[in-house]
Order: sequence, then C-alpha cells, then structure tokens
Amino acid sequence: MIKQFCMALAMAMSAAGPVSAQNRPSFDCAKAKGDVENAICKSAELSSLDREIALTFGQLRRRLGPEAARALRQEQETFNATRDVAMANPDSDLKSFMAEHLTWLRRIQLPAADAGSAAFIGEWSTPYGTVSIKPGKSGVLAIEINTTSGVSARWVCEVSGEARLRDGKLTFKEDNITIILARKGDVLGIEEIVPASQGRDYCGANGAIEGQYFKLRPGE
Repeated sequence: MIKQFCMALAMAMSAAGPVSAQNRPSFDCAKAKGDVENAICKSAELSSLDREIALTFGQLRRRLGPEAARALRQEQETFNATRDVAMANPDSDLKSFMAEHLTWLRRIQLPAADAGSAAFIGEWSTPYGTVSIKPGKSGVLAIEINTTSGVSARWVCEVSGEARLRDGKLTFKEDNITIILARKGDVLGIEEIVPASQGRDYCGANGAIEGQYFKLRPGE
C-alpha cells in the first residue's frame, strides 16, 4: 500500500511539473510535513488547488454567521486530516480528492432568511452527506438524508421521512429513533435521539447522520 501511495504521488508530481515562485500553495513549503504536503509543494497543479481551497474557504468563512463559520472550520480541519489518511488508500487520488473538496466549497451559499418551511427547503450538505428537503402536500416536507464514509465514500446511512414544521423544527421517527432538523443560523443541524441499547438500523457500522449541513446552490 505504501509503495502504491508513493508511486501515485510521484506520478502526480511529474505530470504537473515544478512549482514556480508565483505558484505556491497556501502554506510554507519550507515547513512542509508528510508525503502529501511535500507532494503539493512539488506540483504546480496541486499547489494551485491547495491555494484555491484556502482562498475559497477564507472568503466563505468570512461571509457565514458565527455558528456556520465554526462548523466550516471543523470541516476544513477534517478535510486536512482525512486527506493524509485517504491518500494511503490505493484507490484514492490526491488531485481528485482536493478538486472534489474545492467544488463542494464553491457550491456553498448563504441560505435565504426565509420564514417557516421555506427556510428548510433545498439541498444541504457536508463533504460526506446530503439532506434533500422538498415541499409535499398540505404543508408536509419530504426529507431524504444520505451520508458516506469520509475515506472510502461508501454508503453509511440512508433515511427518509416526512415532517411538519413545529416550534421551528422538523421532527420524524425512523426505527423508534427521533430525528430532529433545526436551522442554526446559516446551517441545518441534525440531532438523533437514540433509545438506550438500540443501534441505527438505517446506518452501517459506526454510521450517523448528526451534524451541521450547509446550503448548496441548486442545479450544480
């Protein structure tokens, strides 16, 4: 696995060419740590991706409210940590992994300050999960939640339900587990209330849907 990882890094570095003084990553290459950071420093293409990720993250974080800005910071820290772990997987590709994260960051938008059910409708996301909320009949909202493993991108959780907005929250049950969706500033928060000694039948091993989800631009 290590041999395959090193070969993949070498291919990425040779294909992209050396980094010029005007085409540096977001960090100081003199202090680069680990195979991934060193690979980025030796590749103009990867350096450009790293710089764009940092720039997009910074701009977006300044636009978001405090709750969402904290959540975005956590996602960025998770990305940086997962990046190294994921690249040890022979099925992973550093360029694609970084490009997908940049695409996700660029799709995030500030949700409209709508009142009532309209504040929930649309697509919400983390890098590893999506929530789709669509209007149904008689004020009911249709909810679909899917999450994947951050490294393998394999299916982890899949759950759906219907709910009416009550006291600013959407609440429904699946397998006797209460699932609560609530707007928290610019993010959508999901909470699971799981009875003692019960697992999540809608999730694979160690799966969960709890977290803070960001509003995505439609049709992209």
